[in-house]
Amino acid sequence: MVAIAEYPVSEKMSILVYEIDDERDKVLAGVDREDAEWCNLNFDPLNDMDVEDTPYFIFNACAVPLSKCNTIYEG
Repeated sequence: MVAIAEYPVSEKMSILVYEIDDERDKVLAGVDREDAEWCNLNFDPLNDMDVEDTPYFIFNACAVPLSKCNTIYEG
């Protein structure tokens, strides 16, 4: 499985994005290439203070905005 983007959580851990399914509004993501799972893409603001209009997904209670992910592969 090849990651297409990453969201750094700490110096030693990243949430990796392997696939984005636009038709089903889902993201295949996992931590350090282990236990990838499908997560729903959300388009509503995270909270009332959130002015950024970007889709995000929740992975293990961590909200991951796609705009904050670093692209690591473009195929």
